[in-house]
Amino acid sequence: MLEHIKANNTTPALRIEVNSVSARSLAKAMWVNDTITCLDLSSIDLNDHAGCYLARILKHNQTIKKIELDNNKLGSKACQAFGESLLTNTSLTYLSLDSNQIATYQDMNGLKALADAVRINTTLTSLNLWRCGINVGGGNILAGGIEDNDTLLFCDIGHNNIETADVKRIVDKLDANLAAYERAERQRRKDAVDEGKKKAQQAAVEDVRQQPL
Repeated sequence: MLEHIKANNTTPALRIEVNSVSARSLAKAMWVNDTITCLDLSSIDLNDHAGCYLARILKHNQTIKKIELDNNKLGSKACQAFGESLLTNTSLTYLSLDSNQIATYQDMNGLKALADAVRINTTLTSLNLWRCGINVGGGNILAGGIEDNDTLLFCDIGHNNIETADVKRIVDKLDANLAAYERAERQRRKDAVDEGKKKAQQAAVEDVRQQPL
């Protein structure tokens, strides 16, 4: 399968089972792939080191749009690696780290790196952090990053230990981002309709001009 990935001989959406050792080979194969847009690596017992390798995909690949890593054994190091990669990646719109212990009271470096990336990333629109061990301090860090982001639309933070005030900060900002996105989409559709009408009118005028007297 890795040779097929390198040769771009796969479907755009790929579910593949690798282990914590072969994840490194998958990551390197993805560096040269420009076909796969959705990669599902959920529930295959990947460890923190494997997560670090996979995060590096985003430093080399600007085609991938969705990565699912739910229910693995990723930790703070993998979270930090994803944060570092998201500082420069401009393709990923959806990242799921659902049910991975990415933060503890002793180590919030990974969550801080992710929040710092969210602060400046303008491509990611959906982030799943359900049941990721985010504690009170981590919730404050995450909320600070999200409050500075104008393009993130969805962030699942359920089943964490985040203070109500920080949950409200996150929800309020996501609601504001979504409202702004919907306004922009309505304007875009209106502009497209207006442009279509304008071209139709121009075409009609041209037809009249070309008719013989």
